[in-house]
Amino acid sequence: MVTSFSRDLRKGLALVRGLALSRKAVANQPESRSSFDVSRFEVPACPPNLQGVGKEQLIEWYWRVHPRFNFFKSVVPNARVLDLGAGKGGLPFWRQFLAPDRSDIHLFGIDLVKPLTAALYDDFRVADLNEGIPFPEEAFDAIIASHVLEHMMVPARTLAQVAKSLRGGGLAYVEMPSPTTKLLPTAAEYRAAGWPMTISNFHDDATHRDTLEQEALIRLADASGLRCLQAGYVSVPYLDHAMIAQGIAWKDAEILLYGYWSATRWAQFAIFERTDGTAGGAQVNGLTNERHD
Repeated sequence: MVTSFSRDLRKGLALVRGLALSRKAVANQPESRSSFDVSRFEVPACPPNLQGVGKEQLIEWYWRVHPRFNFFKSVVPNARVLDLGAGKGGLPFWRQFLAPDRSDIHLFGIDLVKPLTAALYDDFRVADLNEGIPFPEEAFDAIIASHVLEHMMVPARTLAQVAKSLRGGGLAYVEMPSPTTKLLPTAAEYRAAGWPMTISNFHDDATHRDTLEQEALIRLADASGLRCLQAGYVSVPYLDHAMIAQGIAWKDAEILLYGYWSATRWAQFAIFERTDGTAGGAQVNGLTNERHD
């Protein structure tokens, strides 16, 4: 169902799919965007088959198919996993959230500020990632860098440090905003219309420096010794309109954000393998990391 919300957001923007914006439009006008009167947008309707579904169930369905969650759940047994730019430190809770139980994972973290959950990590270090990764080289089986590169002064240098921190055959999951996020309405424009939006436009986060086209991200990673195994966008199309509708109805910023980011393909992701070294036994979304002690 194409709502007037979709049609209005389309004005001045080229669409790839649903609310997703074309790379070509961003390449031609990387910083330009129209102003939006979000009060004119019609809220997407919640599909009949999802009406009555509660928040916990929507969140469970969403994360079950999220590439970042599946990457975490699929690392090798007893893996040493680095949470790069850990933020609020929510990753430890994923060990036992939904099946399979991954209490075997040894989790390490880094960020500018120590989160309240720091004690749930095997080791958490406070550091500026622009100055390097304060762990020994080849220390990790997997690294998760979710919404980190857009904050870095030199993303290529950070990717090179990620490669050096992985053991041979180790895997890295990288997630960052799509360039098309620069053309979206701002969170303030949505809030003015009563939507509990926290981040819509790339520049809503003042700490964002820049983002990359997916092809550019893959080229930079390849130059650092990281081979791309899989790349795409975080999108759960059969849930996004329901999550937007319910997020607005419930005034729930979390549910709205998940649905909106899915509908607009806000986040892109890529999974990389360190190309040197020997290899060993776990699968990530059908991909194999063959190294394991």
